[in-house]
Amino acid sequence: MEQAGWEDDFAILYTSGTTGFPKGAVLTQLGILSVTHNMMTAFGHSHRDRFMLQLPLCFTGALIPLSMPVFHAGGTVFLEKDFVPARSLELIEREKITVSCGVPTLWKLVSDETGFADADFGSMRLILCGGAPVPLSLLRVYQEKGVPFTAGYGLTEGGGFNMYLPADQVATKSGGYIPLLWNDVRAVDREGQTLLPGEIGEIIIKGPVVMREYWNDPEASAEAVKEGWLYTGDLAKVDEDGYFYIVDRAKDMIVSGGLNTYPAEVENVIYSFPGVSQAAVIGLPHKVWGEMVAAIVVPRPGETIEEDRLIAFCRENLADYKCPKTVILTEALPLSTAGKVLKRALREKYAGHAEHFDVHD
Repeated sequence: MEQAGWEDDFAILYTSGTTGFPKGAVLTQLGILSVTHNMMTAFGHSHRDRFMLQLPLCFTGALIPLSMPVFHAGGTVFLEKDFVPARSLELIEREKITVSCGVPTLWKLVSDETGFADADFGSMRLILCGGAPVPLSLLRVYQEKGVPFTAGYGLTEGGGFNMYLPADQVATKSGGYIPLLWNDVRAVDREGQTLLPGEIGEIIIKGPVVMREYWNDPEASAEAVKEGWLYTGDLAKVDEDGYFYIVDRAKDMIVSGGLNTYPAEVENVIYSFPGVSQAAVIGLPHKVWGEMVAAIVVPRPGETIEEDRLIAFCRENLADYKCPKTVILTEALPLSTAGKVLKRALREKYAGHAEHFDVHD
């Protein structure tokens, strides 16, 4: 059997499908090695690491950038069949876990556990969080616990992990990301021109980490990768120091009365309201404004959230047009296998909700 070369295909891994149907990204041997090298360089994996994996291995982030570095370093991987917040706390203490990962929803549920305040995180040297915008309130919860908690940004088409926030810079650069090695990253306008600091544009990525193509989908491949640049569909602005601040998914942006609202900004405020366990902000059809801002909120067990108080809280912290016109309380949000919120499912479920509002609301 002939040995695989660096440019040969390694695997077909599927996107999460949070904004549409999943697509199979073809990743190469060199791409996977580059991602692994990036992670080991940035986070210092070693044979002493005891890594708790609470995400399914069909999720690119779990299989490639999170597990591969531990395997290469000779560390130990604890594979969890299911995610159970109370068990996560138990394992961290009992097995002296040093590194773990997860999407924001996962770590929020862990922090909501009654045993969280007294749990011993002394063995933890790093918690990685990504897959969706990370609320600042969540970063603070783990900082107060004394845990190096940092955020990462990546997508399946780029090997699963492309930028990160160094843990020692969380206090000064919260919300910002810098590219890992082998990732040339820019924020561009619709014509592909690099933007000035502070301007919002689409993130594009180039380097060996970028997928070869979407499996059996040449049209989507040509749309996603142009002249070697991967067009992510994610929006960001860059500061003077080169840190990227994710604004939101372009497809999730809400346009109400000609004004743009980025759900992640609104969610960040909602998560700091007492009693909120999970939140998702979406745009719902509106007869006059095109879309209206709606917040789907899951209260913590035993907590009561008053819609008017939450909306008033948002108005204290956001421009009026960005504030939810309605708050819908629910017991759970629809999640992908990786734990990401499926906003398209929420938009479908509540599409007719705006009909109950006056045209001038």
